[in-house]
Amino acid sequence: MDFWCPLSSAQPGSAHLQPHLDEAQEAECQALKMQLQQEVELLNACQRKFKMQAEVQHDLELRELEQRVSLCKALLEQKVNIKISLCQLSYSSSNSS
Repeated sequence: MDFWCPLSSAQPGSAHLQPHLDEAQEAECQALKMQLQQEVELLNACQRKFKMQAEVQHDLELRELEQRVSLCKALLEQKVNIKISLCQLSYSSSNSS
């Protein structure tokens, strides 16, 4: 990424104004450009890391919820089957009387 330094050249589009910088100012400007580039790269790396951690956490929570839903579904099916069996027993015992 290329950064524009207001000390090193005129603003884009105004070719008439070009202040002259001494070596120290030019070096400072270049150092600031490099520092800014490093900070941008660090920020991007942090954002990637946080995004990856959030995705891992999301996947973990999703798996846990899927397991809970599966367990609740199995328990509900078991209860339904028990009630069906009880109803069938009750029906068959009332019909055999």
